[in-house]
Amino acid sequence: MQTTKEKTENFIMNTYGRYPLTISHAKGSYLFTEDDEKYLDLLSGIAVTNLGHCHEELTKVITEQAQKLVHVSNLFYQKQQAELAELLVSTSHAQKVFFANSGAEANEGMIKLARRYTKTVLKKDAYEIISLKNSFHGRTIATLTATGQTGRIQDGFAPLPEGFKYVEAENIEALEGAISEKTCAVLIEMIQGEGGVRPLSEKYVQAIVRICKEKNILLLVDEIQTGLCRTGKFWAFQHYNIMPDVFSSAKALAN
Repeated sequence: MQTTKEKTENFIMNTYGRYPLTISHAKGSYLFTEDDEKYLDLLSGIAVTNLGHCHEELTKVITEQAQKLVHVSNLFYQKQQAELAELLVSTSHAQKVFFANSGAEANEGMIKLARRYTKTVLKKDAYEIISLKNSFHGRTIATLTATGQTGRIQDGFAPLPEGFKYVEAENIEALEGAISEKTCAVLIEMIQGEGGVRPLSEKYVQAIVRICKEKNILLLVDEIQTGLCRTGKFWAFQHYNIMPDVFSSAKALAN
């Protein structure tokens, strides 16, 4: 363990506080150290390993695919990519999928799409995104700015890009007061994960939907942590009987 620990500390930037365990392999819901100690994995790869570790069917499919094709870029058509998009669309009201490399990129894609749609389709010079305090939307320069945590998440990265506002969750008056002619979208998590596992109330969410429709602004939902059946429905927003204009997914999708 010491050798791996030393190599990690010597060659990898220290951005995470690590537990004093060196994991060598895993199976199902369990992690195993180099000394073959067994641990129940309650972190699930930070909400990634929805199906557990080393799932036999997935391992078989990944092995077979790796022997055929790994990467050809989007300059060609590719069967598995199209089939995955079709499956994802079938789970909700969505019509199209945009594939990216990470959850932060997915959320940044939503932000870009909202701004572009507002300018090119609605013909409005609006670009501001309103998000909730204590939210978490990623660590790219734009998504950490969209994150409603002006302390530890944003410290050290100034100047941050303009165009983001934050309001208290469950305070619909604060949201209404923050909307201006520059607002193009509202960005929410149905359950704030990094913010303390706090579900939004149905009354509050329905009020957001109403306001977005009245003001002709987009509703963006971050399903990075809550999507793919983590809440009992395929997408957490389906508990609220709403249809966001755009929503993002990652983490469990990789599993």
